[in-house]
Amino acid sequence: MIVFIIGSMILGILLSYFSIIPNIPFLDNLTQIVLMIMLFTVGFDVGGNKKVFIDLKKKGLKIILIPIGIAIGSLLFSVLISFFSELTIWETLAIGSGMGYYSLSSIIITNAMGPMIGAIAFLTNMFREVITIIFTPLFVKLFGKLSAVASGGAPAMDTALGVIKKYTNDEIAFISIMSGVILTILIPFLVTLFSGMS
Repeated sequence: MIVFIIGSMILGILLSYFSIIPNIPFLDNLTQIVLMIMLFTVGFDVGGNKKVFIDLKKKGLKIILIPIGIAIGSLLFSVLISFFSELTIWETLAIGSGMGYYSLSSIIITNAMGPMIGAIAFLTNMFREVITIIFTPLFVKLFGKLSAVASGGAPAMDTALGVIKKYTNDEIAFISIMSGVILTILIPFLVTLFSGMS
């Protein structure tokens, strides 16, 4: 899947750069439509999983502290990165607030901040997911089981869940799902907020 996503992006860059396909005038409208469809499907998926809400009620509100901690950590690190890059603090916050959800965050950021920042957001958030999948065994060994959930961000509930469960346990897998759901709900709001600040 990751190879297909990277390949699609590279193909788009090449087709546009070498003018193989002319500029598409309705592309902005198309990305807006795709974004709305993605937000609808995310909301539909979260709302349709009633087990998540039941399990959340059983665990209590303290489980919400994990994704809130992940979000705060991601944003604080984004601020830190702004001091060592040419990007503004709002750009790094917008990118960091994607928390691994590269497809959604990169579309919002591209529409608000332009294709260059959108491409950086796409790659940054995709790398977060890939790093989690590859390095979860090491993170768990060095930093404990919850580090796998934290490194994954939003993808901890889906694409990274298999590897997280393999190197932790069922309870951490459940926390991973809950954290991913809560982050997925937060991401569009945070990305939109910081994208609009520049």
